[in-house]
Amino acid sequence: MALAGAVSSPPPALAGAASADEGSWLDGLRKVGGGDLAGEGRLGFHIAFRDGPPARVTGGFGEDSCGACHWNGAEDDGPGTLELHGFPEAYEPGARYPLEITLTDPDLVVACFQLAVRHPADESQVGTLEVPDTEEERVGILVDREVEFAQHRLGGIEPTEETTTRWSVEWVAPDEAGVPVVLHLAALAADGDQSQIGDRVYTRAFEITGAPPTSLYIHRR
Repeated sequence: MALAGAVSSPPPALAGAASADEGSWLDGLRKVGGGDLAGEGRLGFHIAFRDGPPARVTGGFGEDSCGACHWNGAEDDGPGTLELHGFPEAYEPGARYPLEITLTDPDLVVACFQLAVRHPADESQVGTLEVPDTEEERVGILVDREVEFAQHRLGGIEPTEETTTRWSVEWVAPDEAGVPVVLHLAALAADGDQSQIGDRVYTRAFEITGAPPTSLYIHRR
């Protein structure tokens, strides 16, 4: 399953294929946008990410988030919410956990997300991410340096209901018990005007340390 790229140099490949240098790819897109954020630059920026961003824009471990390319004030300061349902308080080794991501914003026209589940010490992959059969046209798995990133595809950018978009992903826990886990999630509520200005970015992070998961960010209402 391949993403339908909108630029000549696509983001790192999906699971099973060789990855690329996502940093240089992102830098290249920033240059495409142009310093004045005008005209064709804005259009190219907006379309390029519609079928998924480059890897490592979850906002975790000092990474960029969607706010690297889209903005409307400070991240997590919008009137909407980003929720994750199904992440366990403590996992059973090898168990499968359906996760539902829900993004709501009053101005949402186009929605995007990226999610990763890693070890908090060395940032390595913990468990595996899989796409349910019902979500294959809406969600893809990007692999970069042996880390998986679940993210939207072109078929998953439209609202599933008014002002709200939902995506589903499955996390298969590691076979070993007691591994610490941190899940980073970033999402974009875009207003659909073909510009990255006026779009709102939301981020969340959760961890499992053997105790119930702790939200590292509480949305300000």
